[in-house]
Amino acid sequence: MATSQATTFFHGGAPGRRALDWLEPPSATGARSMASYAPPGARAVIDAARPGVLDESIGYITTDRQTARAFAAVWCDERRLGGSLYEVRPEGDVDIDPDCPDGTSFRCRRALVVKVHALRVVMTIERALEVLERV
Repeated sequence: MATSQATTFFHGGAPGRRALDWLEPPSATGARSMASYAPPGARAVIDAARPGVLDESIGYITTDRQTARAFAAVWCDERRLGGSLYEVRPEGDVDIDPDCPDGTSFRCRRALVVKVHALRVVMTIERALEVLERV
């Protein structure tokens, strides 16, 4: 997909990035991905049903700020719950996320942080799930 410079993309995820930092996929950073939370044995079933959904060599961005906020809100590690909201500019090809029927989620190899919109997104889990159910 060719993207317009006027298209605004967001990413909700791990905190600690600053403007001009690169967001790279888990395969490049070693970070834990959403796919890593799949229960044992489930990965093969998910891969067979939805090829590419668990691909850790790509990153996800969205044109919907609320969706990115919800992903940031559910981000966690051993120390904290709630990630950051970033405005990003993808580098290279941008593909539509085949797992997202509403057409607001995209896949790319990496993205440049243009602006940090929130250092820590706080949202109830119920609200985050409500937002994510529609994507």
